Amino acid sequence: MFRLTNMPLAINSRFPNATLIETEDPAVYFDMRIRNQNFIASPIQVYLELMSGDKREKETAQQIRKSLLAKE
Repeated sequence: MFRLTNMPLAINSRFPNATLIETEDPAVYFDMRIRNQNFIASPIQVYLELMSGDKREKETAQQIRKSLLAKE
């Protein structure tokens, strides 16, 4: 079970939408990371999902790409 207590959501924020999807498929959790006792998605997975989005999501994905390439 995931805790959402550390997720900063504000009712009056500009983009307050959040979608949570529960699954039992272990492939979804490939390369997940643990940070501050919370599970986070693989940076590569986040990059791929953002690249399939709109302009703003693609711009964010490019920041992740730069970070991933800088680590090599």
